[in-house]
Amino acid sequence: MANPAYRARLGKRDANHGEIQEALEAIGCGVIDTSSLGGGVFDLIACRIMRNGVLLTRYVEVKTRTGRLSQRQKDFRKTWPAPIDVARTPAEAVALFLDGPSGARE
Repeated sequence: MANPAYRARLGKRDANHGEIQEALEAIGCGVIDTSSLGGGVFDLIACRIMRNGVLLTRYVEVKTRTGRLSQRQKDFRKTWPAPIDVARTPAEAVALFLDGPSGARE
C-alpha cells in the first residue's frame, strides 16, 4: 500500500478534466495528460498545428468554475519557463487555440 503522505502529493483530476481534454482533441489537438504527476505540475500539454503551419503548444491547468490554484501550483509556475493557461470549461480550452497566444492566464 502506498504511503498516505506520498498519495497526497500525487495529482488529482478535476471533475471537468475529461470534457476539457475531449474538447481539445475534437479540434485536432494532440493532448498528453500530466495530471498524475502532482507537485503542482499543470494537467495537460496540448499541441495543434495552426493554419499558418506553426505548432502551438499550451500547458493547461484544469480548474472547475470555482477552483483555485494551490500553493504548490503557484510555486511550480514560478519555476516553469513558459506560461501556464487555466481552463475552466471546454470553451475556454478551445479558445486557447482559436484566440492565438494570449489566452487565459491566472
